[in-house]
Amino acid sequence: MVAYAVARRETPARVAARKRRQTETPEERTARRKREARERAYARYGITLAEFETMNEAQNGLCAICDKQPNREFLDVDHCHETGKVRGLLCNKCNQALGLLGDDLSIVMRVYTYLS
Repeated sequence: MVAYAVARRETPARVAARKRRQTETPEERTARRKREARERAYARYGITLAEFETMNEAQNGLCAICDKQPNREFLDVDHCHETGKVRGLLCNKCNQALGLLGDDLSIVMRVYTYLS
């Protein structure tokens, strides 16, 4: 046990968090894991969960491209791959479509012309 405590630097905050996790219900555990996964994902794009929620409210919980509810629980963060700047929140389908088109406006315009 000593090696574990030294290797993990068992602080009082870590001990308290571990004890809280041990008393969680399965539903609470699932909700916490989802929240933590979202927080890690948003941190990757340089935004906080609060900033995500503000963007989500501004878009009324709808995709910025197709104006539909997401198929999944929450919208994806769309960002420019060159600058890293967050552009908005998209449903999974629209986010994948942009990625498959390489964020290339000329290809998007050709798709538009084709569909017209």
